[in-house]
Order: sequence, then C-alpha cells, then structure tokens
Amino acid sequence: VIRPDYIGTGRSDGKFSFKSTIDTIYECLDLFSGHITALNIPENKPLPKIVMKNFILSGGSFGGCVAPFVDLYHKTPISDILLIMPVSDWSTMNPPHYQGDETTEEIENVMSIALKNIWRGYSSSEWPQIIKGKLKKYNPIDNTHLLKNKRVHIYHGTKDKSVNWKDSLKYYQKIKTEKLVKSVTFEKLANHSHSKRASAEAMRRFINIYKKTNKI
Repeated sequence: VIRPDYIGTGRSDGKFSFKSTIDTIYECLDLFSGHITALNIPENKPLPKIVMKNFILSGGSFGGCVAPFVDLYHKTPISDILLIMPVSDWSTMNPPHYQGDETTEEIENVMSIALKNIWRGYSSSEWPQIIKGKLKKYNPIDNTHLLKNKRVHIYHGTKDKSVNWKDSLKYYQKIKTEKLVKSVTFEKLANHSHSKRASAEAMRRFINIYKKTNKI
C-alpha cells in the first residue's frame, strides 16, 4: 500500500491544486511502472527499482473526491477504484442540504488558516470553489463518464455524520444506470461512522472479494 502526500501538501514539494492531486497519482504510477526513479532522502541513495503491473487506486473521504478523476488528463492502467466514505457530491456538503458534523466552512478554515503550511496553495487554487459545490467539472457525481471501463467499489458507514452514506448510494445508482463501467458495487458498513475502523473494515472486505475474483 502506497500513501503519498499530495503534491503541495505535507512532506511533498510544490503547490497544492486540483491538478496537483491527480499529478501525485501519475507520479506514483510512473515510479512503480519503472519509468522514473526515486531517492531515499535520509540515506541519499536511490530506491530499488520496483515494477508493478496491476494497480488499485483507493480514495477515502476527501481522497474519494479525487480518485474518480484519475483519467482526467490522460488514460492510466488503473482498472479498479476503491472509494471509502467518499465525498461524491460537493453540492450536498453545503447548506441548505448538509446536516452533518463537519461543514465546508470548517474544512476551508482548516486548509486555509489552521493548516495552511500543510495545504500550501489551497487558497489560490480551485479547491475553495470546488468545496463550495460551485465547480461541476470537478464534482465526482457530475463526471461519472471518467470512470468508463473501470471496476468501481464503494463502501460507506451508515452512521457517518461527516459524509452522508446516501450520497454514495446516489453515486452508485448513477454509475450503474449509465452502464459505462465494467462493474460497480456498493456496500453499507452497518453501524460504522467516519472512522479508521470503518476504513479498515472496507479494506478488509474489498481485499477478500478481490482475492476471490482474481484467484489470488
């Protein structure tokens, strides 16, 4: 499992924007396809070359609004997309629709003020408009065509008070109706909230199904 900091956030260099989140995925694909090399910074030594053929992209919560756009700028070899408690529709995350515990105003305050040195470039990027639900071209539910020929797996806790599980159900139904993907599944995680425990349970279920399906 590879979990990078988005370009422009955390320990990654650069400036944070919508495109930088997707470019982060592309760089990981290039690295683990053997197209580029990487450096072990503490030891100042090149990392051993690793070449992988099969890739599964997982996005949870905020990451769940990024992963569906992986083919936006160019096609990738990713065949499976795993979404765990994803933000699939920013329009329902804002008033008057939103009734949850974490408002978009709070999210924006965290990114632009409290953790502005972590999310570097957030305020001058498209993200404030995306989070307010004002940019449909970066809203997952309005761009399901980008999932064409993928296998999509969605998991969501029924007691999630940050992102309503019914948004994931609506997202699943739209994808299923369009019939552009190879397959799409949706599983409710009964009695799970927006938590690491829910993420672990979703991952466990997905891995078990993936092993059986692919005879691993």
